[in-house]
Amino acid sequence: MAQNPASKQLPPPAAGGVVLVVAVRAGLGDQADNANTDAVRAELDQLPGGRVLVGGYPVIDRELGATAESDLVDAEGIALPIVLILLGLALRTVFGTLLGLALVATTVTGALAILLALSTVADVSSFAINVVTMFGMGLAVDYGLLLLTRFRRERAAGIDVRTAVAVTMATAGRTVAFSGLTVAVALAGLLVFSEPIMRSMAYGGIGAVGVAVASALTLLPVLLRRVGHRIPPAPQPPARGGFTALARLVQHRPVLVTAAALATLTLLALPLGGLHLEGLDARALPGDSTARIHTRQLEQQLPTLARTPITIAATITPTDARLAGYLDQLRRLDHVATATPRTGTTGGLTIVDVTVDGPPAGRDAMNLVDTLRGIEPGFDTKVGGLAARDRDFITSLLRRSPYAAVLIAVLTFLVLLTVTGGVLVAAKAVAMNVASLAASLGALVWIFQDGHLAAPLGVTPTGGLELIIVVLAAVFAFGLSTDYEVFLLSAVMAARHDGADTDTAVAAGIQRTGRTITTAAVLLIVVFTGFAAGDLLIIKQLGIGLAIAVGIDATLVRLALTPALMTLLRERNWTGPHWATRTSHALWHHEQRHTATPSAAPSAAPTG
Repeated sequence: MAQNPASKQLPPPAAGGVVLVVAVRAGLGDQADNANTDAVRAELDQLPGGRVLVGGYPVIDRELGATAESDLVDAEGIALPIVLILLGLALRTVFGTLLGLALVATTVTGALAILLALSTVADVSSFAINVVTMFGMGLAVDYGLLLLTRFRRERAAGIDVRTAVAVTMATAGRTVAFSGLTVAVALAGLLVFSEPIMRSMAYGGIGAVGVAVASALTLLPVLLRRVGHRIPPAPQPPARGGFTALARLVQHRPVLVTAAALATLTLLALPLGGLHLEGLDARALPGDSTARIHTRQLEQQLPTLARTPITIAATITPTDARLAGYLDQLRRLDHVATATPRTGTTGGLTIVDVTVDGPPAGRDAMNLVDTLRGIEPGFDTKVGGLAARDRDFITSLLRRSPYAAVLIAVLTFLVLLTVTGGVLVAAKAVAMNVASLAASLGALVWIFQDGHLAAPLGVTPTGGLELIIVVLAAVFAFGLSTDYEVFLLSAVMAARHDGADTDTAVAAGIQRTGRTITTAAVLLIVVFTGFAAGDLLIIKQLGIGLAIAVGIDATLVRLALTPALMTLLRERNWTGPHWATRTSHALWHHEQRHTATPSAAPSAAPTG
């Protein structure tokens, strides 16, 4: 059977049969734990004489990892073909679509290679693979679309392929570099947390950003110089169009639009006030999962033995008279089903298993951990077990979350200040990202915790969200929001340095980037929804949360709040310290010098 197992036979359940508890040596690595779990299940499945139900947290954890791997394959099979079709429709060229695919493949492969290298020196969560793949695919689509669109527009000006590539990299390429920097800054906030799973997400996410930017700025221009002549030009967007008309409409009533947009975001964010945090247990698995079904059946047949207990180590002997009083006190607590001392303990210790009348990682179980730790029975007690581990994990994340939030906000503000030169426009961008983030998290609570839309999504409400999903959704959504902000502000700054006033520059920026950002947002939503179509609850929650965040940011924030607030602030948008305004001017003066100029005839053959 498993390596170094210790097993004991317990009294049979009322319905007959045998209860077998298998304990595996602690301190093994993830691979050894998984191998032991698989070996135990295989051994038990071969037992004759009836059906075997296998449960326990190692079995659940193993199936969570296996489901994550299966979901990754399914998500790529769903999202990638749709993304390629939409990318082909947006670019209207087979070669452009293939270049976008090359960028996606390079980014995902590179990010996974980084996670693989990281796994040799640190623990990497199986969920990190799904998250990094999802995020890397989205960024690659974003950057590829931006660069290919700019290249096609430069070619429409009549210049050859080599020059068009150079201009594209000097303009849109710089925007991609700044975008990658701001997204990486947001993900760096995860490094504030000490938990290995958070750090693995941070390193994997930052790696995905780095590979996406590097591929966009090195691989893509090389490919464009080879096959760019096969990609048809695309005209510049008209100076005035639907996006311009929408921006002017907003600018005509900035106070009303600001109030309406903020009211909508507040309404969406309201459910966030009722957020309940829980741990990870069998409820994260799909309803037809073997581990979840067996766990549910075991809990029904063995309501005491099958539940994962809260374990208390008390520095008291089993014969001490104080133990009986302590056990009575435990049994009177809310949500305590049993409080049973283990037999055979030595060394002046008594181990007490406390079972909860609910999910082992649920809200009641973790609140009970706090209650147990607050009891002072007259001897030392240490509280452990699954619920205690989840409580400590949540407490650690909550304690460090404010530092991560401040770090992300400050660093993002500094990057945007450098790009724009204006204190207020940079602060506005950070504030709008926070508002968009709160709205998307509120929607996440409304859908998954409160149970709205649970049936269409095929999930069972658990009454709470796991904190790691809240943190990851917040950080990744903030990074993506900043990504779109950089795209828009780049166009606004270019128009402003061409001599336009603030209102005209904002309208021109929205018109110039409108189709590209909208298309990119649709593609990202497809990617995230593809991952949300999987079976694993936490990946489903993260995919839906990010899809909502992208939708809110690409519509309400970009098309309403941004032009309205910038209209209200007018020239005060651009007031800032001298070093920032000087740097910003140098950046956008550089773009003016690289604006494409027509040549006598476009190149008809590949260059380079």
